[in-house]
Amino acid sequence: MPKHRKRRVATPLSEYRRARTTLSQEDFADLLRVRQQTYSKYETGEVTPPPKQRARLAAILGVPPSVLWPHLGVGASL
Repeated sequence: MPKHRKRRVATPLSEYRRARTTLSQEDFADLLRVRQQTYSKYETGEVTPPPKQRARLAAILGVPPSVLWPHLGVGASL
């Protein structure tokens, strides 16, 4: 029986990283001082970054946190 893999959907975070920078996931992980695997989970939406990291990512990408994490609402950076 074939294994079924979950298909990952691009999140706003991954879309903005690719559109606005040439930095890799590993580069962003280094900026945040987390492992690349952790950052990857941020991009897939498997894990939501802590508030300070959300604010830092939003600042790096030049967008409000609520754009990157719309499911958290307007106060996504809090």
